[in-house]
Amino acid sequence: MPAEARRLSWRALRGLLAWTVTVLAVAAGVGWLYLLAKLHAVDVGPHQAGALPLEQLASQDPQPLGRMALSWLPAGAAATLALTTVARVSPTRAPFAVGFLAAALLYLTTTASDALARNEPLADHFGPAAREPGLWSAIALILLGSLLAAAAVWAGRRGGGTVASGG
Repeated sequence: MPAEARRLSWRALRGLLAWTVTVLAVAAGVGWLYLLAKLHAVDVGPHQAGALPLEQLASQDPQPLGRMALSWLPAGAAATLALTTVARVSPTRAPFAVGFLAAALLYLTTTASDALARNEPLADHFGPAAREPGLWSAIALILLGSLLAAAAVWAGRRGGGTVASGG
């Protein structure tokens, strides 16, 4: 295989891996939020309605902002670190990609979860899902985590090293 083809193959593989980790980071944020909710941990701040849409029938869908922050900030940071270190996405572009991907995934899963919880057609829940404060809080927290990680990567690169290599 010619060197150029190998280079393109590795680049595509790195991109696929980074985007997979990005999706998994968002899924992990959901998992952490469920775990912290079950443990009743970090019950700090105002409760955000619709944060756990599958829990609405049990009236457990609103979650405190502190609990959400502990779930979503690391998810955004991990996603950004994956994109910047593995796929070599610019730290100025990575938060846009993470924010867009997280918004799309969370909006679609919130819509599906809401429809499933109420046993109604999916199409009936696209509008209501967009009005859930928990959805927008999650997206904002992921974006904040992403921006913080991007700033750290940017600072590491300006200092002559990378965050992944420690210097």
